[in-house]
Parts: sequence; structure tokens; C-alpha cells
Amino acid sequence: MARKKSLRKTPRCLRGITIIKAGGDLSRSRIKGAIAPDEILNLSETHGRGFLECDPREGFSVRNFHIQAAKMALVSDIIIYGDEDTDHRIIKSVAERTASVQKKWRKELENMGQCPETFNTFVLTQAFEDFEQEYPELVAIDSQGRYADHTLDFLQQERREMCSMSKASEISRGVFQGPSPGPFTDPPSSSDDPTFDLYVEASDHASLPDDRLLAAKLKQLEDRDDDEPVHIAFPSSGSILPPSWSQAEVDGILRMCRWLYDLNHTMKPVSRAKDDDGDIQMTEFTPRPHRVLLHCADGYTETSMLAVAYFMYAEGVPVHEAWVRLHCEKQRNFFAYPSDVALLNAIQDRILQESPKFNSAKVSSIEAPSWLSKLDGSLPSRILPYMYLGNLTHANNPEMLRLLGIQRILSVGEPVSWTEAEIKSWGRENLLMVDRVQDNGIDELTTEMGRCLEFIGK
Repeated sequence: MARKKSLRKTPRCLRGITIIKAGGDLSRSRIKGAIAPDEILNLSETHGRGFLECDPREGFSVRNFHIQAAKMALVSDIIIYGDEDTDHRIIKSVAERTASVQKKWRKELENMGQCPETFNTFVLTQAFEDFEQEYPELVAIDSQGRYADHTLDFLQQERREMCSMSKASEISRGVFQGPSPGPFTDPPSSSDDPTFDLYVEASDHASLPDDRLLAAKLKQLEDRDDDEPVHIAFPSSGSILPPSWSQAEVDGILRMCRWLYDLNHTMKPVSRAKDDDGDIQMTEFTPRPHRVLLHCADGYTETSMLAVAYFMYAEGVPVHEAWVRLHCEKQRNFFAYPSDVALLNAIQDRILQESPKFNSAKVSSIEAPSWLSKLDGSLPSRILPYMYLGNLTHANNPEMLRLLGIQRILSVGEPVSWTEAEIKSWGRENLLMVDRVQDNGIDELTTEMGRCLEFIGK
């Protein structure tokens, strides 16, 4: 519809219920579907506060999911409530403001020649503790902040699935990569969980640890009397940017890799005995039993730069081999920014020269494969044992796809730019290019669905 408001007809076939929690704390005491006041009410206008103007300034977007609550509020009766800590004056204030906004909206529609329905504002006066006892099926999060089993909450579901997909696993001896401890890990965990001795959190706010800090953390690890783990922060992926990175930052990355490696590879005596002459003899050696978790919220995005750098150092392999082995051998999903790819490429020789597993004489002979220059930092995602989901950049990197074991390509949308030689090498029967469907929210895939499914089925 054109931008002119008078041409927009508010639908009369809809009548919904919008629930506002006064106070806005939705992390507990949340009724199903409850939203904060500022999700539908414009709180910034000094005169005549109204409903939030949520439409994009120009055009439209089918992905504007965040506008749905504000749109639905225009055709809803609105219920205001609060939890046990919400001042009743706040609840009343929100309700009065909501009612005035509804009246203002109705008058605006009447001025545009429409005959709007009358919508009401209600206040839930029952205490939330009583409400959750009588109507548990209407509660999404109880007064203790616990999610009800029957609740369908897409944000929480995504977090659970993300933690499951990126569940902690060992990428090199003693070093694991996975999601940060929390209620959605399997099993649920906390930052004090003794499963790991050391937690390395990738954070945008972290600085590179220096020798003094690492020495202090090592002493903490060695002096622990109980199972309490040690925590340390490290800069996240994408935080060290080319071409401005300094030699000190490169030194910091190498320092961290070396320190992590020594935690699980340095040998130390575990028992001593005196012989007849009184000399002390070391009778047994063992590596330090430290388990390390590189972690971030989703289990891979923020930790990928450190994980790839450490794998290169610990295994003595160049960046392109580390990328493929972490995915294919270690079954890790990971994502690095293009700046991380550039950084790791630039410091590859330095990492390998200092790696305890690499023959330094071979550094100069390493030649980067052509597919690495096309890498944007991500790999396609394995969503089924036999199926990957990728983007156009992935589809235009056939050499990389072959390394992942992919043998057939179904491309939908913009055409790929393969050479004739590449098409012939793969075999035309292994390629299906559907380039008459654009990713614009308008073009339909239904007419192409049959042959797409038939191709996948083969």
C-alpha cells in the first residue's frame, strides 16, 4: 500500500488480545505473549504519545518480524499487569497511557473516514502469584524465572538448539570448544561447573592477556584445593582488524596459544623417592590434567579465531588445513569473520614457526589453495548427515565444497559463476541451478519444488 495513511484500511476482521507487562522485566512472571510497553507505545514523543510508528520509511520488508506486536496492538484489546514488585501506580500509569493512545488512534482513523471498532484497555488486578497458581497454562515464565514446559518460546528454543548443535567437543588434546555454561547446555551447567579446569571466554570487551596475568592464572590452577575452575577472557573473533593490527597483538595470540599448549603437554614429576645415597629420584612423569573450554554464547562465533589459531599451533598445520580438519575431523561448526581469515593468513608463518609440531624448514614451501582466497570466514552448515545449507559465496567455491565431501549442488536464486571446466568436472547431472527465483520475499518456489525435491531424492 502507498505511504499515504488515509489509503490504509485497518482490518475489521481481526480482534486480538495484546498483553503488556508494566515494568518491562520479561525474564520472570511473564504471561504468554506478554510484551514491554515500549514494544508498541511510542515513549519518545513529547506531545500526544501514540502507537509506535513501526513501518519502514520506504518500501517494505517481509522480514520485519519485530513490527508484528505493534501492528497487532492496533486491532487488540489490551491487558496491563505487573508482578509482585511492580508499584501499582506504575500499572495504573501504563494503563491510562494505553487507553489514551487507543482513543487517539480511533479518532485518527475517524478523521481518515474509517469506522473503527472500539477496543478496550483492561487491568489485571489479581496478584501474579495467585494467577500462576490458578492459570498455569497461561504462564510462560513463572515468578522464579523458570520456563514452563508447555511454553513455545522461539528465542529459548533457538538457544537450546544452538547449544545442542555446538555442544562442547575436543579440538586438540585437552582443549574443547563449546557454548558458555548456562541453563541450555546439555546437561545444564554454570560458570562454577568443575567439568573444566579452565574457562576461556571470548569477549568483545577482553584485552589480550599478558605474561603476568597468565602466570597468575597458572598459579591459581596449580594451587586449587577444590574443584573451583579458573576463568580468563580473550578477545573475540573479529576484534583484531586488518591492516591496523600490531605486532603486540600477534605476540598476544601466540602467547595464549603457547600457554594453552603447555597446560596439557608440559611434563612434571608426580612422585619422588630417595635412593640409598639420599639422592632424590623422579620416578614418574605425567602431563598436567587440565581440561580447557573455549566458550561463547553460541559455542562458535566469538571463539573461532582463537580456536583456529590454536589448532594451527597445536597440530602444526596451515590455516587452510586447520579450517577443513576442524570441520570434517572434529565435526565443529564455526564461523570466522573475513578479518579473521586475513589475520590468520598474515600470521600463519609465525604460528607455524613457533608450533612444537611443525618443521620450520617447510614454512616457506606452503602454498595456499585457490579456494582460500574465496573464503569469507564461514563454511556451509551441515543440517542433515547428507545435506549442507550454504550461501552464494559457498556455491561459487566448488574446490572447497569438494573438500567437504559435497558431490551435488542445488542452487536456488542468483546464478552461480562456474567456469565450463568446473561444470564439466562435476558433471552436469550433479548440478541443478534454479535461477528464476529471487530471494525477495515475492518470487515463489512452488513451481520449482518438484524438480528440486526429485534432485535431492536422487
